[in-house]
Amino acid sequence: MIFHLLSAILSVAYHCAVSKQLSEVWKILAKEKDRMKKIVYDRYKESSEHE
Repeated sequence: MIFHLLSAILSVAYHCAVSKQLSEVWKILAKEKDRMKKIVYDRYKESSEHE
């Protein structure tokens, strides 16, 4: 009984930690995505100006 309770608490704590990490990773990815979009857009603008 006690072991079951402990494993439940541990799994909840683990899921919280994982979801927190995932949200951090997601934030970083969102930032990088915006930066990549800007780089791609600038490159596209440059190449279209040269034509």
